Amino acid sequence: AGEIRSFPSAENMMKLEWSDELELSAQRWANQCVKHSTPDIRDTCRDLGNVFVGQNIATIYGEAPGLTPLALVDVWYMELLNANASVISSYQRSSDAGYSHYEYFTQLIWAKSKQVGCGGVKFKV
Repeated sequence: AGEIRSFPSAENMMKLEWSDELELSAQRWANQCVKHSTPDIRDTCRDLGNVFVGQNIATIYGEAPGLTPLALVDVWYMELLNANASVISSYQRSSDAGYSHYEYFTQLIWAKSKQVGCGGVKFKV
């Protein structure tokens, strides 16, 4: 279990736990209703002290009945098609490596990730 073809096996991964603090931070960012059309937009005000925080974003334009948060996580996971084992062994940003975007995928499988929190909002543009 947990194996991805052509990637090294998972080792020393943390057990993910829900974080109310991360949920609050994510929801505050979502509530700003920032229209983001590039995958590299980042909330620059997500300092939680001495804890490093990553960020995945999903944007849907128009109605998307039946589209669940889990389906959006699946979209992030499918970025594995843009990555290879060398990305894991010696990480560098996709833009620096000359690849298509894979940062959301690597955030999902990052061994040191131990907490998760989510926020969401609907707004008109």
